[in-house]
Amino acid sequence: LAGMATSGSDYKSIGTTVTFAAGSATATEKASVINHNLIEADQVSATV
Repeated sequence: LAGMATSGSDYKSIGTTVTFAAGSATATEKASVINHNLIEADQVSATV
């Protein structure tokens, strides 16, 4: 993916594990954005 966000540079690391509830196909984890006052193109953080 183009425009990938980088952990520790663009957002605070959230750890390495997301736990899915029994019978659930989705899970949500929040990440805090790091404001480094740089003008950048849109970025994406995606995990499969």
